[in-house]
Amino acid sequence: LPQNKICTFLTTSNDPPTQTLAALSKRQSPNSCKNIDYSSLLTFLSSPQAITDGTHSWLWQTCTEMGFYQTCHLNSTCPYGRGYHTLNLDLEICQMIFGLSAEEVARNVEDTLDTYGGWDMEGTRILSVNGDIDPWSALSMNVKSDDDWRWSSSSSYDDGEGYDRRTALPTYWSKGASHHFWTHEVKSSDGIDIMQTRENIYSWVIDLIDAATKMEKDGQNLVGGGDGGVGGYKNLLDRIGTTDVL
Repeated sequence: LPQNKICTFLTTSNDPPTQTLAALSKRQSPNSCKNIDYSSLLTFLSSPQAITDGTHSWLWQTCTEMGFYQTCHLNSTCPYGRGYHTLNLDLEICQMIFGLSAEEVARNVEDTLDTYGGWDMEGTRILSVNGDIDPWSALSMNVKSDDDWRWSSSSSYDDGEGYDRRTALPTYWSKGASHHFWTHEVKSSDGIDIMQTRENIYSWVIDLIDAATKMEKDGQNLVGGGDGGVGGYKNLLDRIGTTDVL
């Protein structure tokens, strides 16, 4: 269901909150039953099925690299059932599934921030794309901008004076999009903004390659290394192709 229909459904129901959520779940997944038993969840997370569908590996990443837990604490502004899902629940899963203590998870997250820089990341040529109704965009590089996400061959990518964080680490916001919706299978029902997002990502890559090619011809080095970094971009484009990106 689209976001506005979900909000209308939840706010106009006369049923108790739990029954309203159950009714919403049934509408969204009419042919499946949601098992909410905690012990069954732990059994599933340890099963081959969880390993096959990627759930197990993603959980492993949260315990060993990123954290990234969607909690809903008491006395918070969380719009869902407050107090049912706290951080301790996620940390308990790390312990029970992987044998990692809460202290180890915290150290792993700190190591990740130290490695990549967190909010102070100084990478270049990284386009961060966010949906503007995606709550997880708060964890992304997300300084909102208008047209400065576009690659410009005149932009400086040096770490010293002239380094432009805005153009070195640009952001692009997909209007009305949820979590990475533009990466899903292309369908005729996709909205115009989703299609535009795919086109803009593709054009950004093309502009970057064109700029690298021009700088190589001019004897400059965009990325580092003897070939100016162009070969890697060209090989990438050959592999993905226009159709795959759009």
